[in-house]
Amino acid sequence: MKLITNLTVKFKFFMSSLSLLILSNFINAEEITLIGNITTDTTWSASNEYILDKPIFVTDGATLTIEAGTTIYGTENLDAGTFGSLIVTRGSKINAVGTAEAPIVFTALDAKTADLTLDDTSLWGGIIILGKAILNDAGNPFLGGDTLNERVIEGFPSGGNDDLVSYGGLDDKDNSGELKYVSIRYGGYEFAANNEINGLTLGAVGSGTKISYVEVYNNSDDGIEFFGGTVDTHHMVMAFNEDESFDIDQGYRGRGQFWFAIQKDGGVDGTGTGSNYGGEHDGGDSPTKTLEPFARVKVYNATWLGAGADATEYGQSNYAFRLKDNFAGQYYNSVFHDFEGKALRIDDASTLERANTAGDLYFENNTWGSFGASDGSVESLTKNSHPEEIAILNSNGNEVADPAIVSRKDPRPTNGSSLWTAARTALPADDDFFVEANYRGAFGEDNWLKGWTYLDAKGLVDDSEVITAPAGGVVAGNITTDTTWSASNEYILDKPIFVTDGATLTIEAGTTIYGTENLDAGTFGSLIVTRGSKINAVGTAEAPIVFTALDAKTADLTLDDTSLWGGIIILGKAILNDAGNPFLGGDTLNERVIEGFPSGGNDDLVSYGGLDDKDNSGELKYVSIRYGGYEFAANNEINGLTLGAVGSGTKISYVEVYNNSDDGIEFFGGTVDTHHMVMAFNEDESFDIDQGYRGRGQFWFAIQKDGGVDGTGTGSNYGGEHDGGDSPTKTLEPFARVKVYNATWLGAGADATEYGQSNYAFRLKDNFAGQYYNSVFHDFEGKALRIDDASTLERANTAGDLYFENNTWGSFGASDGSVESLTKNSHPEEIAILNSNGNEVADPAIVSRKDPRPTNGSSLWTAARTALPADDDFFVEANYRGAFGEDNWLKGWTYLDAKGLVDDSEVITAPAGISNLSVSSYSYNLATGDLNISWVSEAGKSYGLEYSLDLKTWTDLEVTVDADGSSAVYSISGNQNPLLGQSDVFLRVYEK
Repeated sequence: MKLITNLTVKFKFFMSSLSLLILSNFINAEEITLIGNITTDTTWSASNEYILDKPIFVTDGATLTIEAGTTIYGTENLDAGTFGSLIVTRGSKINAVGTAEAPIVFTALDAKTADLTLDDTSLWGGIIILGKAILNDAGNPFLGGDTLNERVIEGFPSGGNDDLVSYGGLDDKDNSGELKYVSIRYGGYEFAANNEINGLTLGAVGSGTKISYVEVYNNSDDGIEFFGGTVDTHHMVMAFNEDESFDIDQGYRGRGQFWFAIQKDGGVDGTGTGSNYGGEHDGGDSPTKTLEPFARVKVYNATWLGAGADATEYGQSNYAFRLKDNFAGQYYNSVFHDFEGKALRIDDASTLERANTAGDLYFENNTWGSFGASDGSVESLTKNSHPEEIAILNSNGNEVADPAIVSRKDPRPTNGSSLWTAARTALPADDDFFVEANYRGAFGEDNWLKGWTYLDAKGLVDDSEVITAPAGGVVAGNITTDTTWSASNEYILDKPIFVTDGATLTIEAGTTIYGTENLDAGTFGSLIVTRGSKINAVGTAEAPIVFTALDAKTADLTLDDTSLWGGIIILGKAILNDAGNPFLGGDTLNERVIEGFPSGGNDDLVSYGGLDDKDNSGELKYVSIRYGGYEFAANNEINGLTLGAVGSGTKISYVEVYNNSDDGIEFFGGTVDTHHMVMAFNEDESFDIDQGYRGRGQFWFAIQKDGGVDGTGTGSNYGGEHDGGDSPTKTLEPFARVKVYNATWLGAGADATEYGQSNYAFRLKDNFAGQYYNSVFHDFEGKALRIDDASTLERANTAGDLYFENNTWGSFGASDGSVESLTKNSHPEEIAILNSNGNEVADPAIVSRKDPRPTNGSSLWTAARTALPADDDFFVEANYRGAFGEDNWLKGWTYLDAKGLVDDSEVITAPAGISNLSVSSYSYNLATGDLNISWVSEAGKSYGLEYSLDLKTWTDLEVTVDADGSSAVYSISGNQNPLLGQSDVFLRVYEK
């Protein structure tokens, strides 16, 4: 080995001005013992080996760069009474960036010639980095001052160089460089009794510094200690260190993720030196323990393995945590397991006061495994059985359970481990440090210890078992960035999951999402799309998207099984009918908190309403929602699909809600259009409307639920409860002016065991002003229509307001056959709705409740129909009343079909001549033969007419009508009309 200590005098001048690397080039050394501080920018090369036998300081603002693959040896210099350490002083930097294939190694010089063991510690010092971040001393900015607080680093002899070993300042963003893929081994020199050096000491290191993939192996003091500062760290490995693995003090406020610790027992006979606490965490120390900033580190995805719950006990101090002096940090989604002692020790009242307060001392969704000092009770896992200690282990999603890792050499969760499926806390919004992990703990499918760590070099890492993350699993947190749920996975909602921050949740066709209640956390699964965010859940008829109860995985659920999870809530920015809105001449951004859902203090997440009627919340298509309606308070359940001020830019079609304990769908204002909607066996209303909803609907189908065989079950309420507004806005525009064509609503059965008179087709109130056309309402236990108030009666039978035209009203159990008996109050306006404007009380002659298509002879084919609105591209032509024609579109994709409740075996053929062209008006005088007919047309096209006397044989009138506008007209009079004298005549218009 070549030493340059004998050149000290000769090169004394050069040492003050030149880097040691330049000096080493003079002598071309492969092994270089460093004798002077780093005062200018310097690079250590992987082609050399460097030896530290005394403290070497990087100072004077210099940057020390260490190449990937470089080895630095530390040792004691017995002659000089010194020991090797590397200290990066305030204002200077270290850039030690290795790679997984070529890590940078700091180890004992003895490792060159001996196979060191766990008995070999304290062979050199360690690495110390000092920065300028704020400490929690008196006068700091957190206390309203501007004092540049500084301290001399503890655990290291200053030797009169206090300026070199001082840390602290006013710059939380201070940058001391970067450590990456660095392994630090066999250090912790004891320069005085019980005064050793940590493997990596960080004093007030700022957030501009980067530290990741750092291992500290077999150090005689802590693995890493943070003395204040704000530096973030990830993929940290603390292995077999003899004091704590992670030590925190003096107001450290950084972030951490993927922190791994494996601790050291006391040896075969128990007389060796084992590890102390996994983490000793202080908020501050004397005299600053009561001063802000407290230590508010935020850690996600730690895995800490103790010395072994069945190891020879070194002592009760081998706990997971010792917390004291106002420590106020948080741990989430982590695992603490296999300790000799207990899980938790809280030393003082100040820390107990911090406990279980979000943002202060808080542990959430962590798994606590085996602890040797436990008798199986949660209380025995704590030092003092404080209620606050017990709550940390037993609330907020924490659970005492076997984490089922592969082994101590392979801390990944086994394929069946609950670490994959247990609830996880969502990452903080707008935080680019943390990364998503679909597991609790520091490891998923990949054992990232492999390759670069000394643990691996010593044969203590195994990744031979193939670990595959289970498909889907419990959704841990809110959707804050664009996210896709795959059909190859299953997803579990056990609490409200919010799509927020403008994110889009895309759900692939064929995906299944399960909802459930989390009894431990007191939460229930729901999906809420907040204002400004989107959901794109577009299934297909062959592969619908399914939201259902988790119980459906293991049980054949029945109509008695409701309220097993929440539902889907979409919130938008459309105009509500509150005071000051644009319909009233104002420009107020009216908003409300969605009813039927507990806000839990998150009113910003559950608010809806705005000024944008064209707002776009995404798309739902071929989606089935089943067994929801969680009752979070008495008579306060969640709808299957709740739409709050959802705008017309949103698309909703082919959606089924099955057996929900509240409404199938409820529109709270908004302008969204919907078609091919299926509301089946829901226990309140099928279609509920309120707060000025003004969308369009077509092909709305409802089939309602009776009260069971004995009439004591929970049946459906109204087919539709429709309000114009609610208190205090029920008199304000915009009223609810929904426009619906081609609905078919089947009640609970006119002859069913009556659950109650509330199983009506409609309940209308509070200035409801919507319209229904070409629809069918049939087979209800109760009546057809209930209008509750004078304001709605004033709206009735006014085109553009409350108006029903060309609808068929079928059988109603509470009717005596008269039109009056079909109404709740026999108001003239109620009676007129059923008995004018082409409405008729008649048997719709559908095939069956399983097949709501009109039979071949049904009048639904031939009864007059209202023409579709001109220049409206939403509605489509239908040559029948009701939601069904020749095709039973419930087949294939609905749960109704999966349950055997859909039949399309009968061949249905639309009677010949029933035109797909809407007739606008017609008149025919049987006596004179005068015929006038007009229909919706397209300019430049030609049309013909056919007639039939039996709907079987058709005869062409052999006329041509050339259209020059949107409406074509044909007239014939007197004896020129071949229909003269015929009383039962059917006409068909066709395009030539």
